[in-house]
Amino acid sequence: MRKTKKKKQNKLIKGSLCILTGLLLFMLTYLDSQIDKENIELISYNENTVFTNVENNELLKILNEKTGAVLFINSRENINKLINILHSLNNKEKLYVYNVKNEELILELNEQNQIEKKQESTTFYKLLIDKLGAYSDKYLLKTDKGEIIDTKERKIYTPLVLFIKNGKILYSHYISGEEKNEEELIEIYKKGYEIISEEYSS
Repeated sequence: MRKTKKKKQNKLIKGSLCILTGLLLFMLTYLDSQIDKENIELISYNENTVFTNVENNELLKILNEKTGAVLFINSRENINKLINILHSLNNKEKLYVYNVKNEELILELNEQNQIEKKQESTTFYKLLIDKLGAYSDKYLLKTDKGEIIDTKERKIYTPLVLFIKNGKILYSHYISGEEKNEEELIEIYKKGYEIISEEYSS
């Protein structure tokens, strides 16, 4: 009788553990799906105060008044590398990061090479384009045959770094399709910091 009871108890315990494990895995999967993956890296960096992740109103104030480097992104690809380089070259000026992903205009070409709008630009993005002026670019699309189509719109190509002094943009760099290696980026960003340093103050 005792052995039978123990077997039943063991089965109940094992069954309960299986159910609890299943529930735990389900909850972890659900929570993971709810996390905004784009912000994970930014959050971890913010804890170390390596940079400031800015919102719309803060960005305009920075572009109007502040001194430092502003990194524009729309994904977290290669962001660690860029932030590490920018941070390693500088221990004085602030580094600001702004994500344009949910603000920017997104256009694509359909099979007939007609322009289709995948995402409408926000009012703030249009304001930002006007503010950046020549530091934004023509929004160009390429057909399958390699032909370039001018959409008559402007775009902030990312990742883009602006080096600003007292609200004035003095130097910029955008990583195009041909990615620069780390040594080249170090030299480019080093020059940016040198330009906004006290040595170049007017």
